[in-house]
Amino acid sequence: MIFYALAFSLPFLFYPLRDRSRLLYVFLLTSGWVIFAALRLDIGGSDLFKYSEFYTSIDPKHFPASNNWEPLFKGLAFVTRIMGLSFNGFLGIVAIIGILPAVYVIDKRSGDTPIGLFVYGIQWMLYGTFVILRQGLALGMAFLALDALLDRKWLRFALATLFAIGFHYSALCILLLPLFTKEMGPKLRTGLWIAVGIAFIAIEAGNTSNFFGIFHDQFFYRLSEYLLQGYREPLNLLNVVEVLGLTFLIQRYAPRSPALLRNGYFLYMLFIVLSLEHSVIQRMGRYEEICMALLIPAIVNPKEDRSRERMLVSMVLVLYFLAKIGRWILMNADGPGGFLPYRTILWRG
Repeated sequence: MIFYALAFSLPFLFYPLRDRSRLLYVFLLTSGWVIFAALRLDIGGSDLFKYSEFYTSIDPKHFPASNNWEPLFKGLAFVTRIMGLSFNGFLGIVAIIGILPAVYVIDKRSGDTPIGLFVYGIQWMLYGTFVILRQGLALGMAFLALDALLDRKWLRFALATLFAIGFHYSALCILLLPLFTKEMGPKLRTGLWIAVGIAFIAIEAGNTSNFFGIFHDQFFYRLSEYLLQGYREPLNLLNVVEVLGLTFLIQRYAPRSPALLRNGYFLYMLFIVLSLEHSVIQRMGRYEEICMALLIPAIVNPKEDRSRERMLVSMVLVLYFLAKIGRWILMNADGPGGFLPYRTILWRG
């Protein structure tokens, strides 16, 4: 566990160098995380072995056409294969593309605190570079798209979104964000909640032949399973507390943050509700969830407010996310591609 703890602490360890050079800070932090991801040995769940098999089967003379994965991902694998890189070399390239844009954007918009990058490392860096490689690449592009949208640079937004979709088709959900750049009124929020409720019922009805007869039993069984036992599911008690708690903190401490970010996190809440119907829906909400990485620095905001209350909030957030990732790693420690102990190709016998 010590290697994970060290990786997650890098935003704080390197932060004193930021006064000297912001670019140096971004470079060192990105490099540390890329090395951490690239040098691992058989860590990343069962999907890692699918990616490894796909990569090693590529013929450098022929573009891979048999797999139905996204074209940019296959193209990236094909190019790195032509370059003669090993699978771990490919993992390093994937990590660079996924991590560097996110670190750059979060640091750019975090003010005087590294806590946004700390949360990114726990919430997205590990999972994005170890497990969901294709969507991890798309999330890196999504940070660039979000940054462009905040600056109202539409061409940059379009290009970043296009690249994100090329890495993972779920990134089409980024196209929702331009619709919510302004303040969202109570009527619109209520309407969206109603629309989600109708969509949920419609999906449930489509999945059951006798909807009104068995909805009650199926729904509440699945709800209890996800909340009480489904620690690997997107909707469990920990996540419910997290979403409600962060919503409260955003309203209390970051009401003047950009409307796009607050609206984006609200949209993520809607995706979380729909993910109860099918957990795959949560993947679509990850592109709105990243708004949280830019909202947390506004919640902490040490430059504007150094009160004990803000310091306490900062400590609680740090401890919460440490407990969250520690729990997740322990839950996924064993099995194919297990996360414990951390293994590296440098120590391979």
